[in-house]
Amino acid sequence: MTTTALHPIWGRWGEPATIIVYGDSGIGKSTDMIYSFPTALFLTLPGAMKPSISTVGISRANLWVVEVLNLDEAIATLTQVAGMPAEQRPVAVVIDDLTLLAERQAMDMHSSGVYPMVGDGVFRFWGDLKTKIQTLALYTRGIGAFPCFNSHKASPKQDKEGFWKGGPELPSKKLVKSIPHAADMVFKAEAEPARKGQNFWTGVYRCEPEDLEFHMKDRHGYRGVVPMNLAELLRAVGYAIPRLPALQWQDKVADIIVEQRAEGMNIADVSAHWQEKLNGKAHALHVRWAIRDGLDRFVIRTIREDSIFAM
Repeated sequence: MTTTALHPIWGRWGEPATIIVYGDSGIGKSTDMIYSFPTALFLTLPGAMKPSISTVGISRANLWVVEVLNLDEAIATLTQVAGMPAEQRPVAVVIDDLTLLAERQAMDMHSSGVYPMVGDGVFRFWGDLKTKIQTLALYTRGIGAFPCFNSHKASPKQDKEGFWKGGPELPSKKLVKSIPHAADMVFKAEAEPARKGQNFWTGVYRCEPEDLEFHMKDRHGYRGVVPMNLAELLRAVGYAIPRLPALQWQDKVADIIVEQRAEGMNIADVSAHWQEKLNGKAHALHVRWAIRDGLDRFVIRTIREDSIFAM
């Protein structure tokens, strides 16, 4: 599978970014994936996205969701998508979530009888599982889309082989270490109580590559704590992440909110202004979405202007 011709959303980077976010269940990772990539192909376990869809205000009928039971089914779906015309392919492929799909894949492989769990069979088992995860990313990039992996969090551990940093939860500690290596963004999702009252969304992503306990990295220059808003983080570094056609107005609102915040308008007044202005003219959850993006866009712009890592 070969990469498609240069896609306009890639901007100056010339290729899509591979993204891994991990954190405790229920912290908001799946919801941010829908906020950030509403035009994506979502490969999920049955029923996995119901709570997130209701939060964002988009019906399931308006999202491209394919339910899969393991990594093999996800790869098969991507193979079918690769045969579609380029204009019909997704901008991103969201794997939600990688932890559960990898666990199901490992169970299916173990019960297949193909891998005797002794000697070379053990090495083949873990090697093939790693290859399947890597294949998901390679196939996704091959169709010109952003591979986006949502995962639970694996805590650091110490055993007879030494210390193992935490990261995306996977069936093997060695996968926790190796899978992030090929990614462009590896963010740890956390709740930030200080954001309560400052935005509708209290989640943040943490990226501290020098951290001794967890795998984190970013090849675009982000460091420290940033808003849990992948779309705005990517737009700020030059990717043209699209919105749903009917919600293009959100981008204009977000730009005006940046101006309002730069002029000193406080967050509460910004929020009240737009909720009143758009009351009855747009879905209340879509208005909240636009405000969220505008507030985060301002924060991200400030971070990048102040950062020695700005690119």
